[in-house]
Amino acid sequence: SSSSAAATSTATDASLGVKTGAFQAEIEETQRIAAQQQLDALREGFCERWRVDDGLSEIVNTIRDLRFESPPSAGSSSRMPPFATLPPDVAESLQHAELTLERARMRLSARMYNPEALASVRADIADRNLYRRDPGQFFAKIPEAETQQIGQGYMDLKAASNQFEDSEFTDAAHLVDSMTRQRQKYGLEALRELAFSTYRSAQRCSNPKASNPDFYRFFW
Repeated sequence: SSSSAAATSTATDASLGVKTGAFQAEIEETQRIAAQQQLDALREGFCERWRVDDGLSEIVNTIRDLRFESPPSAGSSSRMPPFATLPPDVAESLQHAELTLERARMRLSARMYNPEALASVRADIADRNLYRRDPGQFFAKIPEAETQQIGQGYMDLKAASNQFEDSEFTDAAHLVDSMTRQRQKYGLEALRELAFSTYRSAQRCSNPKASNPDFYRFFW
């Protein structure tokens, strides 16, 4: 009976040890998730204007490169750039995204390099007043119109990626070799993800924090 009691005690201790270890692991995982959420929350509210400019330039230049200039994929039988052989509906969505994002990029470039001209013609009186009151906040801000354009560009690229996925199951898919289709697929996915991150960055810069206006009085 004593050996039976000892075995029971040992089994109980082992069970408690397993439960304690699992409970500790659950606590640590909860703490890890909470810490990551706090970090994400800090990043969510931080305006990084340069990410918008870089993202737009990279998207537009990549689309043009893959449509007109990029060499064929290694092992491909095609002599044309990868995006030159996209299905018509995909090519249309891609072109619409390029034009939309290029317009947003040009407007934002004008805002940075010729703000006085832009502020004089823009209908938004509050934006003109912001330029005079706080140039730093003016330059960091992404206006609502450009944010919507970037969002539309993202939706166009998302549509292009989805349309391409659907086209893989059509009879016309065999007209393009597999190496080129793979490059098209990954190129569209990369553009879609970059457009999404650029759109989120633009949203974070829709109402940036005020700067120190006294600093800019030395230059204005």
